[in-house]
Amino acid sequence: MRHLIAAFVMVIGAAFPVLGDVQAQQPLAIPTPPGATVVTELNVSKEQLLAQMDFISSFATGDSWASILDAEKLKDALGTLERVQFAEMKLGANYSTRDVLDFFGKQVSGRRIFYNIDGNPGGGMILLATGNNQGYLGVIVRSEKKADDKPAQGKITAVRLFGFPDISKIIAIIADPKVIMSILTKGK
Repeated sequence: MRHLIAAFVMVIGAAFPVLGDVQAQQPLAIPTPPGATVVTELNVSKEQLLAQMDFISSFATGDSWASILDAEKLKDALGTLERVQFAEMKLGANYSTRDVLDFFGKQVSGRRIFYNIDGNPGGGMILLATGNNQGYLGVIVRSEKKADDKPAQGKITAVRLFGFPDISKIIAIIADPKVIMSILTKGK
């Protein structure tokens, strides 16, 4: 699985335009909890996303889901989105899910939209509308359990959006019957 992820990241990285000095210096704006280690990081601008849409559609053939998608509608659905950041982190056993989620809530000021720690033991999720109407931060925490039911190691997945995609337009694209049928019948 790690090899597949590494190959995917390398293909994406190779397809993105070369970063300018300003973009290359753009730091990851997802805070890292004490004791956590970032293992995967993605930092993509709107221009890079648009280039990827053009890249994917240029290779789409036949009735594949990518050939059915309307590139202009996808571009319009990005709305005011300026940048997307993604981070995956490993976290040791000296934490609680509540502490990790509270850490993100304090570090990224904003309005809590969704918060849940009642799911799987050791798991939880938070979604924040970030301060000054800048975008969103979503964080999922999962942990493996030892025999004594204490966390052995945790995994944090975080996504931060700068700006706002047009959710209604994204849903309209995804809910298009041609797209749904293409995805459902793939490989049959």
